[in-house]
Amino acid sequence: MRGKWLLISLAVLLAAAAVGAFFYWRHQSGLQRAGAAKQAQVAAALPGAVTLSGQIQAQHVTLVGAPVEGTVEEFLAEVGDEVFQGQLLARISNTGLEAAHEKAKLEADRASARLDRLEAELSAARLEASRAAAERARARTELDRTRRAHDRQKLLYGEGATPRLTFERAEREFTSAETSSETSDEVSKAADSRVAAIIKEMDGTRRIVEDKNRQLEDAQSQLEAEQVLSPVDGIVVGRRGLAGDAVKPDVKDLFQIAADLGLLSVTVSPDPNVAAALRPGMPATIQIGELGGEALSGAVTAMAGNKATIEFTSPTPLIKPGMTASVRIELR
Repeated sequence: MRGKWLLISLAVLLAAAAVGAFFYWRHQSGLQRAGAAKQAQVAAALPGAVTLSGQIQAQHVTLVGAPVEGTVEEFLAEVGDEVFQGQLLARISNTGLEAAHEKAKLEADRASARLDRLEAELSAARLEASRAAAERARARTELDRTRRAHDRQKLLYGEGATPRLTFERAEREFTSAETSSETSDEVSKAADSRVAAIIKEMDGTRRIVEDKNRQLEDAQSQLEAEQVLSPVDGIVVGRRGLAGDAVKPDVKDLFQIAADLGLLSVTVSPDPNVAAALRPGMPATIQIGELGGEALSGAVTAMAGNKATIEFTSPTPLIKPGMTASVRIELR
């Protein structure tokens, strides 16, 4: 008996589940039919095509940031200007970098001037050493001559073959030549030592000059970073701030440059119903007043909310970012 009641209860539960599933299916089917009907109504209300206007933009934009911290001294390019790679766009003033450069230049100039003075002193010292060497050679020659004369007179005087006055004169001449030779030796050695000392000082000064010049080059490189240069050829489509504004290296978009003017786009803002019907890949026709109404082919490439992006290829450099374009999109 107990088993019979279990079977009856199970049957009742299955029946209830079947009834619930049936009604859920009917409800979902009703919703789907209602949604389809609404979409059909919206589609029926849409025109066959829509024409929208928007501003032409470059597909690829190069950002040029502030290379150093400082104050914008001057802007040398405006929005709409054509620029070339390496062109000076702006100058940024950084008093710290400028002071460091001035100090490095002053120290490098002082070291170079010191080296120039030492080179002049070395030339004079070498000339003096050359003269001293010549005088030493002359004195030694004279010493050799007077020594031979003295030795001969001494021998003759010992044998009584020469007067005493002659011997004494030869002895005085030899003594004088000997003193002169010793003096010239000392003068020559001092001159040579002076040359060696100057050369040693010059070697140290050259190392200082090289170090100061490296510091100057580093300071010059940092100072050149105050110059904002264009990295590409293109057109300035955006610029941030005004002259006198403070900037830091985290400012990445001081300038915006459209580099490839052959690849352009137009962003339009259709109404919500039209935006819901747009899909990437839909063909579009772009007309630009400045070209006399010539039609260009493009396509919807992206949707973001109620904004659609249409990309196209420009056949002429006359089409530039910032111009207004009329875009026709076929919806059916």
